Amino acid sequence: MEGQIAEFKIRQTRKTETAFMIQGELINGQMVEGMEIHVYLNQHLQVSGVITEIIKVNEQYEMIIGCSDLDEVDFWDMLNLKDKVLEIK
Repeated sequence: MEGQIAEFKIRQTRKTETAFMIQGELINGQMVEGMEIHVYLNQHLQVSGVITEIIKVNEQYEMIIGCSDLDEVDFWDMLNLKDKVLEIK
């Protein structure tokens, strides 16, 4: 999997006290636990998070991004990722 990039279309996000959940569709490539999602804020700045769990239901996936505290969960939520396409490496 090293060096491969997958793309993921976000349909919905939700949060708990310890995790940020991203639901959507895998557009291309493959993803496994331990890979990172990358959100580009501008051409010089990006945010990344480690996928700690993947749940597949029919053709949709739910990725769990483990967070250290509620502030980190809230930060991910503030990025307003719905309908965006993420890179997964």
